[in-house]
Amino acid sequence: MISLKFKEMFYVDYSLAYTIIKQQGLTDKDKEKIEKMNMDPGVKKAIYEILKIE
Repeated sequence: MISLKFKEMFYVDYSLAYTIIKQQGLTDKDKEKIEKMNMDPGVKKAIYEILKIE
């Protein structure tokens, strides 16, 4: 399995997701807020994976 740090370095979706998480101050409790955001499905999936939201 590819580590999350590796993904953040080499995959654009994960890098962007990490930036969005930091800028918006998102946590695993912000699922509704993330759902309302208009963004690429790949980025949204990466945010869920990083925050461990199912």
